[in-house]
Amino acid sequence: MPNFYFEASDTQGIVHKGEHQAPSKDVVAQYLRDRKLIPLVIKSTEKKNRLSFLQIGIGSKVSRVQIIFLIRDLSISLKSGLSILETLDILASDTKNPTLKKILVDAKNNLSKGQDLSDTLEQYSKYFPQIYIGMIRAGEASGNLGETLSDAAVHLKKDYELTKRIKAAMVYPMILVIASVAVIGLLLIFVLPNLIETFERGNIELPAVTKVLIKVSALLSYSYAADFVVFIIFLYLITYFRKTKIGQTIYAKLSNVMPMVKELMRKIAIVKFTRAMGYLLTSGMGITKSLEFAADSVGRDEYKKIVHQSLESIKKGNALSDTLDQYPSQFPKLLTGIIRVGETTGSLENVFKLSSEFYEEEVDSSLKTLLSYLEPVLLLIMGLVVGGVAFAVLIPIYQLVSGFS
Repeated sequence: MPNFYFEASDTQGIVHKGEHQAPSKDVVAQYLRDRKLIPLVIKSTEKKNRLSFLQIGIGSKVSRVQIIFLIRDLSISLKSGLSILETLDILASDTKNPTLKKILVDAKNNLSKGQDLSDTLEQYSKYFPQIYIGMIRAGEASGNLGETLSDAAVHLKKDYELTKRIKAAMVYPMILVIASVAVIGLLLIFVLPNLIETFERGNIELPAVTKVLIKVSALLSYSYAADFVVFIIFLYLITYFRKTKIGQTIYAKLSNVMPMVKELMRKIAIVKFTRAMGYLLTSGMGITKSLEFAADSVGRDEYKKIVHQSLESIKKGNALSDTLDQYPSQFPKLLTGIIRVGETTGSLENVFKLSSEFYEEEVDSSLKTLLSYLEPVLLLIMGLVVGGVAFAVLIPIYQLVSGFS
């Protein structure tokens, strides 16, 4: 989604500066008007970011780890007795990342003008998801910002570690796929072209699969530079399509076809939902507002719809557990039963945190089980594919040798 830089004036004439992700300038303008700000300047940062590479440098990129350390350092400083202005001043002077430095300086300046920290961070939603901004806003309202920032840092860290574990688990299967593609590529680009002339001189009838491979080989061998460009474009299109709404929908449907993958994705969504709810409620946020932010953190459309439906049901006076109980395929009876106990005892935030820990262990277990099945299946499939290509090359060679004898 495009990123826009804006300058806007409030009713007192104070100019606020920041960045906001939105589909268009009109959406940014409406975002500012909703906050009783008058838009003065709204411009895309895309071109600016590309042209200012030499000015800003590679260090301008803000990673998830840097955000975790920033929020953690804010929490530690506030808990140690420093004021929020002193904390921001120290962190801004210490950070080497130009983008983080700009965010901290803007936050300090806006705080001096009476604006909350959460309002400034919301202007940089590209780096700070709404769930964390919501937690910080709740911490500001309750006067317990240091503890809330600590919870936000823990939440961010656990989400990051979960994502990292899932990616790490997929490294070996990806190596298998890449190695198989590389072997097939070497056979088609370097081995088969050297055998084509021999096959033609031998005057033998080539199998249909070998003829197809020869045509593919000729196409790949035509220009290595073109092969590289096409490969890069293909990777880009795959990555881009994965981020689109249609791509995410297709990916979700494909994952639902495979039972073990479906179960893993279900548990991951439950972990994200319960963890978000636990920390949001602990920060002092109400149940309805917590559900609004938690819905966006789940990451799967079907769960977002259910959470939004639960939100509407709660507004009508129904219990959260009763609504979730209507969707046993997404929220198991065990979870809804535990939530019902939390609603009865008034310890809902603790119930959500405990549930997230339980289902996080379940994710690890499901991931190991999936990989234990996936690895031999991938080995078998890749072996058949590579073996099939090799066999298609070896058949004509065998025919030639038989003809000589």
